[in-house]
Amino acid sequence: KYRGHLVVQNSGEFGNHIQKVGSAVAFQIMARREFSLDLKLHIRAQSHSKAKRGANDMKRAFTHLRDLNFWECNNVMYDELLLHQNKYLKDNALPIMDVPERIDSRRELLNGYIQLLDNATFLTEINHNQTNSLNMTLPFLISETFLPLESMDKYIKELRDYFRFDETACKEVSHPDENIFHFRGFQAEMPRVAISKGFQEIDSATAANELLGHLGPRDKIAILSRSISWTKDFVDQFEKRNITARVITGQSGLQDFCFIMKCQKTIAGSLKSSFCTMATMLSSSAEKALLYTMDTTETRQDHGVKKITNETLYQFKYELKDLIEQPIFTNK
Repeated sequence: KYRGHLVVQNSGEFGNHIQKVGSAVAFQIMARREFSLDLKLHIRAQSHSKAKRGANDMKRAFTHLRDLNFWECNNVMYDELLLHQNKYLKDNALPIMDVPERIDSRRELLNGYIQLLDNATFLTEINHNQTNSLNMTLPFLISETFLPLESMDKYIKELRDYFRFDETACKEVSHPDENIFHFRGFQAEMPRVAISKGFQEIDSATAANELLGHLGPRDKIAILSRSISWTKDFVDQFEKRNITARVITGQSGLQDFCFIMKCQKTIAGSLKSSFCTMATMLSSSAEKALLYTMDTTETRQDHGVKKITNETLYQFKYELKDLIEQPIFTNK
C-alpha cells in the first residue's frame, strides 16, 4: 500500500470551496480504490476576503472538515517545496503533478505517480535536504480543478458522507410540498463580464413556463437568490400560472445552501452555479433536479462544439442518473 500527499489549491466562495475540496476527495477515493494509494490532504487557501469567508463557512457547515487547517500550505516553506519539486521534475523531463479533470487522465497521473513512488533513487534525490515541518514528502500532487461531474456521479455516496452537514447551521427549511428555484444572479454581480464569460442565466418567463413548466396551479415554489431585487419578475411569472411563489430572505449563504439541500420536491437552477449544483448533489431528499445549461457562444467555445446538445453534456449514469436532468436553453 502506497502513501502520498495531495494539496488542494482553494479559491472563491463557499460553493467553489466545496467543488475544489470535493474534487480532491473524489481523487482520494479513486486512488485508494484503484491503486491502493492513501493520499493525505493538505490545503492552500486563496488570499482573498471571500475565500476566507468560504473556508470559515466550510468549517461551520461540515463537521468532518473542522480538523482541517485551510491555511496549512500558506507559507514560504510550501512555496519553496513547490519550486523545488517543479524544477526537479522539469530538469528530469518528468510531468508536473497537477490533477486533471477527466477521470481517464486522473488514472494516467496516478499510474505515473505510483511508478515514481516505486523508484527509490528518484525519491532519495527529490527529497534530498527537503525536511519540512509540513511533514510532506515529495513528490506531492496538486488539485485545483472543480469536481468533475463523472466523479460526482460515481462517488456521491462517499461525498455525501464526507460533506455531512451540521443542521444547527440551518435556519428555515422548505415545506415538504415546495419546489425550489435558485437564481444565481451572475449578471448582477458581474455586470460587465458575466455574458462575455458565459455566465448567462434564463429569464423569468423561461424559468416559469419551460424549466418548471411541469408545475401546475396551486403548486408551490421557493425562490432563492443573492440578487433579491431581480426576483420580482420570477414571482410574477410563476403567479401568472397560479403557482404560489415566495422569495426566501433574511438568511446567510450557508442557510440558503441548507434550504436547497433539504428540498423534498424539485430543485432547479444553473449548472454554472457551484453553490446550487453542490447543494443539489448533496441533497438526499430531493425528488428531482433540473440543472440547466445555456447554449451560448461562450459555452460552445468551452465545449469545442457548434451547438450544445445532450451529447455535449456529461450524461449521468451512476448514482445520480435518476435525480439529475440537464435542460438546455438558448437566449431569446
